[in-house]
Order: sequence, then C-alpha cells, then structure tokens
Amino acid sequence: MGLDFSRAKAIADAVLYEGYALYPYRASARKNRFRWQFGVAFPPVYAEVMGERAWLGTVCLLEGDSATDLAVQARFFQIERRRIQGTESGEPVATIPELRLEEQVYVSWDEGVERTVQWVGTIGETFGDGVRVPFSIESSTEVTALTDSAGHAVGHLVRRREGLVGSLLVRAEPVEHRLIRLEASLENLTPLTSAAAHERAEAIASAFVSVHLLLGTTRGAFCSAMDPPRAIARHTITLSHGLFPVLVGEPGERQLMLAAPIILYDYPQVAPESPRLLYDATEIDELLILRTLLLTEEEKREARATDPRIAELLDQLERLSPDTLTRLHGAIRSRRVWGANPDTAVLVGRRVRLYPQLGRTDAQDWFLVGKIAIVAEVRTDIDGTTFLGVTLADDPDADLLRDWGRFRYFRLDEVELLPEGASGCASS
Repeated sequence: MGLDFSRAKAIADAVLYEGYALYPYRASARKNRFRWQFGVAFPPVYAEVMGERAWLGTVCLLEGDSATDLAVQARFFQIERRRIQGTESGEPVATIPELRLEEQVYVSWDEGVERTVQWVGTIGETFGDGVRVPFSIESSTEVTALTDSAGHAVGHLVRRREGLVGSLLVRAEPVEHRLIRLEASLENLTPLTSAAAHERAEAIASAFVSVHLLLGTTRGAFCSAMDPPRAIARHTITLSHGLFPVLVGEPGERQLMLAAPIILYDYPQVAPESPRLLYDATEIDELLILRTLLLTEEEKREARATDPRIAELLDQLERLSPDTLTRLHGAIRSRRVWGANPDTAVLVGRRVRLYPQLGRTDAQDWFLVGKIAIVAEVRTDIDGTTFLGVTLADDPDADLLRDWGRFRYFRLDEVELLPEGASGCASS
C-alpha cells in the first residue's frame, strides 16, 4: 500500500516507552518496583478475577468506501524477565537482587521486547464479522554463566519470556454515505495457570504492555474524535475501549491515526528541543537531565546495569553539549497574545485596580483586593477567555518580572480600569 508509519514513530515510541523506567533509573528504586502502568491487556483468567482488561481497542470514523485501503498496526511490549541467580555445582540456584563482579554490576529486572502485529487490506474486507489476525509468540529461556577473572562460575544470568497468544481484530461498518465506523482491538488470549490468576507480578509476564494502535490510509481520511464536524458528531460517542484515537502527522493531514492508552490532542509532537526519549512518565526534560547528570558514579553504575536502554541514555546525556542544554531552558508555543485585538491591545500599559473573585483564583490573591497593577500583556486561554497579565504598581521587582515574563493573571471582570494618567498604588 505504500503507507509509511515512520512519520508517526516518534509519537508512538513516546507512548510505548511512557514510564518504562523512572528516575533515578535504578532497579532498586522504590518507584521502579511497580511498573507497566499504561495500556496493559492481561491474560483473560487474571483479567476476569481482578477486574482488569483482557483486550484494548478503539473506534474511529473514516471517510471512504469499501475500496479504501487500510493498514492497522498494533504495538506492545512482551516482558522479558532477567534474573540473577547464584550458582551451586555449576547450576543456577535462588534468584538474588544483584551480583557484583569486580567492576560490573548485574541486577534482576524486567525488560520490554517490542512486538508488532499488522494487517493490511481494504475496508470492504472488514465488513460484517471483520478480519481477525491470530498470532502467537513462543516462550524462551536463555542462561548465561557469569564468571570472575579467574574463570570461576559465580552466578547465572537467566532471561525468560513467557509464551503469548492473541489476536488483532479489525471491523468496519458504513454509517452514512462515504462514512465508515472503524473498530480495531488487540485481545490477549494467553492461557494462565491458576497460581498466577491472583498475582499481578506473575500475570504481567504474560500480558501485552503499553498497547497502542496505528491506523493509516492513503486514499481515505480519518475524522477527528476530539473535534469532529458537527454533521457527524453524533457518531463519535463511545469511541474508546482503553485506547483514545487522535490524528497524527502535520496539522491538517488525516491519513494517520494513533490510538493510545493515554489521552493526547490531535497532532501531538515531540518537542524539537528534546534530545531523546527519557522514559520517565510526565518528564520535564531539563530538570530530569540535570538531576540525572548529578547521580553519583555508583548510582550511574547501577542504573547502567538496570537496562541496556538506560545505559545508552546515560551515555548520551553525558555527551550533551551546552547548547543542547540551553535550548531546553524554556520554549513557549501555546501563548496567544491578543496585542492585535483593538479591544484589548489598548490595555497594555494601563493601570487597573484588582478585585479577585471567589473561587477563581489562589487564596494569596485575596491580599491584592484593591491593589493597583499595571497591565503587561493580554492573553486568551483555550476556551477563549481573556486574561490580563499584570505586575503590582508598588512591586520593586516589577521590571525584573516583566523581563522574565512572570505575571499575575486576572479576568476582565476582576479589574477596574483606571483613568489614563492615574497613578498611585494604594489599596482601597
């Protein structure tokens, strides 16, 4: 079909690795002992007993017909359990948290192995019962002996993957002329022993983790689920079964859609200043990078031993140039200044008296009732509400705050516009 999902790969990878490992990136850190929070499809036995999901899916609208091409790609992690075991008579024995072998540290940890299931065809093929793509992944075990400098076996590195069974379902139905309701889901069908039916730590090894879907077409057009045309909005109700669909690509394009286990806006983008994925959920790049670089050498040694991806991350962060770090120090893209609006542009520089309203502001702003302030800028939020950014007239740091762009914000009905030329800073 010629569809290129690589245009969405940066966003899809950010979803896949969301929360993969949290700062300080060490297996021993408490926050890294309970992982795999996003987009988990458990084996059906565990899901039924514990009230979790055994399948994840989404529904979206597509403009096209039965001949319209379609590609659906499901991506997720298979868990690979890496365990460090002691040795006795040359054979692995009990699992231990870590093994220090001269300068090398080995730790027990669960890694994620990327898996992809894909279907390509036409919309017409998915009418009725839809198309089901079954798949299975065999279990595997790999044991590596760990030896000291004298060649003596001191432990074993055991990697274990549980077998997985599942299916990708793609189903569609026409709802209006050239409007298709498309459903895609990934179901976990892996059998599970009764011993693991109540234990998350055991069931997660047979789960699909960080599940998300990529959908694409070259001759159709997906419809936004967040901001659909009014004429078709009634068809967008109940669009998610754990995965939330958003348009991806350049704004205005409608050939690619990402259904993610976290809620995004249409056309999400990875910040161009971000040097790489940091794996830590809800990260602030600059703060996280600086804190990571301050880890001690011993902490970094354990972090590198935790996961090969973390080792690579630390190596790259230590090589960042000062210019790269400087670019991380603040970038404003969402500001909408109404300086060109004739109704509000004239307010910049004017003096106002403040009357904060109950329930709208911080408690500290009640100390500002009656204070005189100077309007520095006018903004509007996503809902179209206008706010005045002000500095207090009697604040000795006002010039510094203006240079930094740090203001207090009030709605238009929370201020009294003073006559031009008015001065003073007394409260009423």
